[in-house]
Parts: sequence; structure tokens; C-alpha cells
Amino acid sequence: MLAKFAELVYCDRMMNSLDYLNSFQMFTKNPTLKTVGYFVEKLGRPHKKFKSIYVTGTNGKGSVCETLFAVLTHSGLKVGKFMSPFLIQMNEYIEIGMKGCEANEDMSVDFENKKRAKSHNPVENYPNSSLNLKAIFSKNQISGGEIEEYLIDLKPLIEEKQKEGVFVTFWEVITTLACLHFAKHEVDIAIIETGIESPVDCTNIIDSLVTLITKIDIDHESLLGNTVEENMKEVVKSLKPNSVAITANNLKKVCDIPYLTVESKDSKGYKTPLVGEFQKENLALCLKCFETLNQLGFNITEEHIHEGLAQTKHRARFETIMISPKVVFDGCHNANAVGAFLEEIKGLKESVSIIIALLVDKDISSFMKTFAKGVKKLKSNKVKIVFTAGTEVVVQGGSSGVFYSSSELMNEYAKHAKEEKHLQIAELPFEDALKNANKNETTYIIGSFKTYKKSLEILKTNTFSSSSKEVSQMVFS
Repeated sequence: MLAKFAELVYCDRMMNSLDYLNSFQMFTKNPTLKTVGYFVEKLGRPHKKFKSIYVTGTNGKGSVCETLFAVLTHSGLKVGKFMSPFLIQMNEYIEIGMKGCEANEDMSVDFENKKRAKSHNPVENYPNSSLNLKAIFSKNQISGGEIEEYLIDLKPLIEEKQKEGVFVTFWEVITTLACLHFAKHEVDIAIIETGIESPVDCTNIIDSLVTLITKIDIDHESLLGNTVEENMKEVVKSLKPNSVAITANNLKKVCDIPYLTVESKDSKGYKTPLVGEFQKENLALCLKCFETLNQLGFNITEEHIHEGLAQTKHRARFETIMISPKVVFDGCHNANAVGAFLEEIKGLKESVSIIIALLVDKDISSFMKTFAKGVKKLKSNKVKIVFTAGTEVVVQGGSSGVFYSSSELMNEYAKHAKEEKHLQIAELPFEDALKNANKNETTYIIGSFKTYKKSLEILKTNTFSSSSKEVSQMVFS
């Protein structure tokens, strides 16, 4: 009885602290590092108490972070990871991992073996489900109790700034929490993913041993510019003189400080379970990073690398979330990413259905132009494209996730596409589109990470008339 009461209290504490974080707006019009810098200075400079690897760029950051995390934990290090977006719950932003190390109870949220009151379960429609959420609610993710603990000292500083008329953002708060968490647990190294590839992104308060720059493309146009070169310039501005920079991009026109370069072929001899030809370039970045860390005194062996690569997982990136009917989720949401996605499936002969939902802060024109061009090259004998208005409006960190309407997506697609015999075009509500998945085709969900949670809920609760639901154990275990 006491254990059950303690468990419900734990859930209440977790939800209360996460609700508080959700009250902040994501961004301000004129971002600087002043506020987050003030927080960490007042809290004992936690950002100076751990070593880090900084990951920036447009596409591939998540794959690189997950690869680094898997290999470094297999090398015996205690590794912090700060990356976005979260897929189910906000705890996913901040995580600590170490090989063979079980987290304490306060750091664990295990929804497989413990019954939660329905109001506290983030996936409310999964009572008595075989779905293993441990893959997402890792035992090493920051807990509500720990967030609450850190807020004891941070909250007065936030209120102080707010009284001064300063607009405190979600990213300033969550970045401070990550620094406090990694310092408290004395991580050997932390993997820090930039939020936006800009010198005023909050993560730039953290010094790094190595900076990895993934594929740069056009994204966040209002902040970074409308060309690849403008985006490159913003990325380069965040490079620090004492950090070893590694990239596969050609930065000669925009960068005047030394950096190391890699190519896809540099990953020869190594295998990653992550899907996509572009993963070779991401892997090459990671391998050069391990080499550089060893030069700086770390001990990452070939055995560690191969073991870690075999265990690397990246949720929501070409992830099979159901086997029968086969449903694959890929969060590609810009032109470069959707082009890579279509390149990966262009040789498939079987029927495919592509469900699209796109947030309004994304460049619909470049996305649809690339999508229309790629669809023409698909060898499938039947391609069904379903435009949707996404899921319900999501509010995370105070930011409303508003999707383009299905008609807006279709109209933009029509500007760049020609009628093809093998193509079927439809507009449907997101839930109806996914419920139409069947065994005779592979269904792909693309365009936004924000539809991930809802996709799992729909697939778990829907009865498919022509198939038996078989949830992938590879995905959820």
C-alpha cells in the first residue's frame, strides 16, 4: 500500500514539474546567451564541470548523438546526452547512460512492469499492453523529482528575471537543468545537441572538446537565412577555438579556423543498424570523433565501437513501429531529409502509402518540390500519397505545434508534380489515414516528429481487419 502511494506521489511530482516547464515559451524574437549565462553563473557554473561533444548541423544530428551515446557508454564511460525533440515525454531531453549501471529508482519511469493511474500514463490508451515503453522511458532519464530538486534554486532566478521584464524561454530553463544534472552526476562526458544551429542557441554556453558538424541545409529560415551558405555561416559562428571541429561539409568559403573533414568512405569496415545511405557520412563523423577523443586521453577501442554500433537505436528515424501491417516512421521535415528518405525507398517494388503531416514553421515549398521530384523516381507499382493536417495541436514548452492543412499540402505538391498513373492522391484526417494501413503495402509516416506519439496510440488501439497486429520487439525492447 505504501509502495503504491509512493509511486503515485512520484508521478504527481513528475507531472507537476513538467507542467511548470511547459509554461514557458520556446523562443524569443531576439535570443541571446545572457539569461542562460546568468542562471549557470549563479548556480555554481555547472556547465564548466563536465567535458562535452557538441553536435550541430541541419540533418543527422540525432543519428550522430545516438551513435556517440551507444559507443561511449560501451567504452565504460558515464555519458550524458542532451538532445531533442522528445517523442513521448519531456524527460527524454536529458539522459545519462553507463554500461552495466542500473539507475536509481528516482531516475526510472518503467511503464511496462508498474501499473500507473490512467491520468498519469503518457500513453493513456495502453492498459495491460505488451508495448514496452522502457525503450523510450529509459531508467537513465532525468526524473520529475530531480527536476523539482533543481528548480528549488533555479526558480527564484527565473522569477527574478521575469520581474525585471526579461522573457525567459523554455530552452534557457531546460539547458540549465541539463548542466545541473550532468554536473551533479559527474558524467565523464556529455553529448550536447544544438537546438538551432546558431551562435545564440543556449547550448553555446557549454565548452566542448570536439564539435561535429553534420549535413548543413536550409532550416529555421527566420533565424539562419534562406540559403545553404547563410546557414553555414551561422553554424561556423558557434565554433569555439579550443574545440576540434569535424565535418563532411565544404566550409572553405565561410570558415577561417582549422577543421577536420571526413567522407562517407571513411566509414568503410564498420556497420550501423541505422537506415540510409547518408548514415555512412554520419558514422564517419563519429569515427573521427572517437579517434580525436583517444588523442585527448580517452580509451575507445575497436571492440567498444563495434559493440556500441550494434546497439545503436534512433527512434522515429526510419523506425519500423509495426510489423503487420508494416508501418515505418521517419521524422524528415525539410527538403534534404525528405530527399534522403525517398532515395532510400525508391527501389521498392511493392505498394507504398506515404502519410504526410508538416508543421507550419517548415518550408513547405522546398519540401514539396523535393518530394514531388523524388516520388517520380519511385519504382513501386503503386504509390498512395495521403496529405493530412497532422494530429491535435500539441503544446510543448509553450509552443503550439500547428500543422499545414491537408489542402495546403496538396496544393503545394500540385505546383511541382505531374499526373502519374501509378500515383493515388488523397486528403484524410491523420487518424483515418493511419487506420487504413493494410498488409498489402508498407505505410510510411513522414513530415514531423510531433505525430510519433499519436501514431503509436492509433496503431495500438486500432483493429486492422485484414491483419493481426504484431508490434516489433526490435523497436520496443
